[in-house]
Amino acid sequence: MQLDPFLILSMWLGISLLFVNPSKDGWFEWLYLPVASGYGLSLFEAVAIFVNVVVIVAKGFVVKPAERRIILALFLVLCSRAISIVLAQESTPDQFLSLLRYSGIAVLIIGSAGLFSVRSSRTAFVVGATIAALTEALGGMLITLSSSGEQRGILVSEGAYVVEAFIATLCLLVAAKRVNFVFPAGLGLVVIIGGVLASLTRTGMILAALSLALAYGYLAYSQRSKRYQMLLVGGGLATLVAGLCAVAYLSLPRVGQVIEERILMAFHGEGSVLERYYLWDRALAAFLEYPITGIGSGGFARQQASLPQLFGIESPYQYTDVEELPGVHNLVLGVASETGLAGLSAYAVWFSIVIMLSVRALKVGRSSSEVAPIAAAILLLALALSDFWASGSFLPSFSILAGFVLGWLRELRAAALDHSRLGFA
Repeated sequence: MQLDPFLILSMWLGISLLFVNPSKDGWFEWLYLPVASGYGLSLFEAVAIFVNVVVIVAKGFVVKPAERRIILALFLVLCSRAISIVLAQESTPDQFLSLLRYSGIAVLIIGSAGLFSVRSSRTAFVVGATIAALTEALGGMLITLSSSGEQRGILVSEGAYVVEAFIATLCLLVAAKRVNFVFPAGLGLVVIIGGVLASLTRTGMILAALSLALAYGYLAYSQRSKRYQMLLVGGGLATLVAGLCAVAYLSLPRVGQVIEERILMAFHGEGSVLERYYLWDRALAAFLEYPITGIGSGGFARQQASLPQLFGIESPYQYTDVEELPGVHNLVLGVASETGLAGLSAYAVWFSIVIMLSVRALKVGRSSSEVAPIAAAILLLALALSDFWASGSFLPSFSILAGFVLGWLRELRAAALDHSRLGFA
């Protein structure tokens, strides 16, 4: 029996989500390759682009109607960024490299839509993504436990919280929809939540919480006839997660102390949270000074020190190299500062189409037996919303999940057309 190469590529792509943003302070820092002044390529991006180029070459460059809208929105974003560089008062040639990011996103979406238009490929991807999420979660908890809470639980990647949130959401949906899988799905959810907490990544915690809340809201709305089952599942899982947190707090006081400190820092505006306020202050001031086309795509990190401020917030950190300079950590403000109103208009189109795609998938999912595309649609929605405090919807992992949902919708549409041609509709 010959194994389908597309199944191997799909699983490989799922596993590679483990390497989205390799930690630059750990064992796997070599998985990130700096390219030029602040730009780099992770193993995940290299694998994802390679896989999707292979798919496009093998299956042909096919863009269906639902995909055209999101690609058109991405093209508008790309144009607004190119214009911003051309019209910027201060720019460097390497800023044009920032445009490659959006070209890569288009390749990932189109290629993934073709790859995941077959259910077996989607299943293989989910298996790979599950391996990635559990590896990071278990490894992260092991690091935290072995260091008595002194080290952050990041095994491979700081950005693995996206795949962890995806699989956690999938576990919740499976536990609610398939009674026979409540225990393994609940156990998987608890392990992954433990991994997210061990990582001490606030963005990951917020994304996981938001995704699970959206999933539970979706279930409560779509399964109104099973309210008691929903209450049981939700209450049981909440108890398990609360128990995990209590055990961690009691057995590892340092872990509980660090989590408490990071939460208090968020409320008091200290540490890395203060750094975000500092970056947002400069981004907002840059937008007000250059409101039409901004300071140029990729210009924020390069011009950060010379940008104006509105509120005079001081940075708690000192940077000596442009490659160390952080981005805005707020996609909306980043778009505003770098591309102005022109870029914000293009982003608004992109954001609207992403929301419509997610909502459409959730509506279709109510009558589908497949759960993974629903989890992916919920993650798209959560990542898009996270643009207001982080950078979610232009991540490569977001593009893969968008292609996953579009591939599923492509298959459903093809099945409906075949059904119609055979005279059943």
